Parts: sequence; C-alpha cells; structure tokens
Amino acid sequence: MKALFRKNMYLADSDSTACSNTSSDAYIKKFKSGVLLAKSIGINPNMILDSNGFESILNDKIVSKFFDKKIKNILDTKDAFFHINIHIFNNYVEDSYFNISENSKDNPFLRYYNDKIADDYLFSSFGKTKKEIEKDHVLKNKLFLRLQLLDSFSRNIYDKYEYELFKIKNQQENKNQFRISILENARHILKEIKTKKNELDDDDFYLYAKAFSTYYDIIKDNIEIINRSDFYKQLNDDDIVNIKGISSSIIEKIK
Repeated sequence: MKALFRKNMYLADSDSTACSNTSSDAYIKKFKSGVLLAKSIGINPNMILDSNGFESILNDKIVSKFFDKKIKNILDTKDAFFHINIHIFNNYVEDSYFNISENSKDNPFLRYYNDKIADDYLFSSFGKTKKEIEKDHVLKNKLFLRLQLLDSFSRNIYDKYEYELFKIKNQQENKNQFRISILENARHILKEIKTKKNELDDDDFYLYAKAFSTYYDIIKDNIEIINRSDFYKQLNDDDIVNIKGISSSIIEKIK
C-alpha cells in the first residue's frame, strides 16, 4: 500500500492560479502532505516563481529538516534520484541553468525572471504583469525576496552536501497544447452552463454565463492566443468589461 502512494509528485494543484486565494498555512499543508509521500517532485518555473505561500515553504523548519534528512539518506545509500525536477518545455534553458555549482555568485532564479519572463507575463499571485510589478516598489521587493529565498534554500543544501536539489527536466511539447487544453475545458464549461438554464434568473450566474460565452467566442478562433498571459489579456476585451453589471469577481471566476 505504501508503494502505491509513493509516486512522483507534480505540483500542478499548487500552482499560482490554484493557490491565488489560498492562505500560506493551507499551502504549506498541501505541500507537506504531498512531499512526504512522493519519490520525487516535479514543478515548473512558474509554480515556484508565482505561487502564494512558496516563501513560507522555504522558511518552514519542518520542510528544511525533511530535505536535510532526505539528502543525507541519498548520500548514505547512493540513491541520487531525489530532486525538485523543474520541468522545462522545448529545451529553452540548458540543463545546468539552476545549478548552484554553475552559479557561484549569480542567483539563477533572479536571472530566469530577468531573462525568461516577458514584460506582459501576468503574475497571478500579485494580479499584475511583470511590467507593472517593476513599477511597484513593494511588490517588486516581495517578489525579489521570493527569488532570494529560492536561491538561499538551494545554496544551503549545496553548501552542506555539494548536492544539486533543483534539476532541469527538459521535455518536448506542442506549443499549442496549452491552448488545446484550455479550449477543451471551456467547451466543457459551456455545456455545463447550458444544462443550468434554470439558474439564469440568478443575476450573478446570468452575468457569468454571458461573460464566459463572450470570452469563448473571443478565444476560439484566435490562434495567436497560446499561453496563460494571452488568455488572461482577452478578459480585458471591451465586449466583456462593458457587459452591464459585470464585476471583478466574475472575471476572477472565469480565470
């Protein structure tokens, strides 16, 4: 039974979108419950740069002790298969990008933010784009603290054991796969909306249904919309924001 649960864990349910309204305590509990059962951890750069609560994980003494004990055990048993695997699609960074041994003075997480994150990338944990964050002293400092904690956490493990905790796991991906997934999910939601016609008398549901249907019409034929930030941008379309009675909470629900 134990082996049944000890699978590789991909923290898809702990990303920035899913956790944008989640407290740090809830995030820590979710992370701990998963990591204690997992053989290895899979995550992508957006999840570690853009998740509420990740700073708390990096500062949590129990989490630190867990990784400390895990690395000691790996070195004793020579079982070097436990890493935080950073999934990179389409090989746009080299395998050693986040390695501390390759970045003795440089913070690779800050470098990733500076070099790989576009100005229009929307940080869900802040509700602002990179360009907007750069103009907000408080938010910029908060984000940079997150990046510094990531570097310190990784560097502490390396300084103790010369062990690279974060490891690149390059994968190939159809650049349209995310778009395809979003559209399939949107079609499913539209079907659910149609089965709940009796709820259209409810003002909030009516506005949600109208906004979502309008949103789907905007995104379905625009093949230039391929990533999360692109999809978010379309929620600012005049056809949506000018719907009489529309609220920010309904827009957030669509997100």
